Amino acid sequence: MSVTPEAALRAATEAMRGPFVWAACDCLMGARAAFVALHGVDPLAGFAGRYAGPASALRHVRAAGGALTCCRARFAAAGLLETDAPEPGDLALVPGPAPFGAALGLWLGDGTAVKAGQGMAVIRARPLGAWTCRRS
Repeated sequence: MSVTPEAALRAATEAMRGPFVWAACDCLMGARAAFVALHGVDPLAGFAGRYAGPASALRHVRAAGGALTCCRARFAAAGLLETDAPEPGDLALVPGPAPFGAALGLWLGDGTAVKAGQGMAVIRARPLGAWTCRRS
């Protein structure tokens, strides 16, 4: 089933509203909530509680080999497929500030919705990686 850009934007806006809260509503959990709302697939099943704040999140990402390597491993384990042609509603990793160097968000078709300090922002950068649950 195809997700429209409008449906992706609505899901991202809902999932990423309110303040940024580590391990509850940050870039990872905001993108996860929007993806689940659209697809009914939890790409981070069993991941809850693995980090509680920026220091433990950064340790996890560094131990996995960086943000892109971490996402590739986690999403492959969840059965998602990496794609070079993301469609609205897919997960997208975009360049971000140090120390993580990237942020996970939801691809909207012309940009990636990511969690911001209050609500969401749209990043119009080419994704470093993208993942889908589409099989075709």
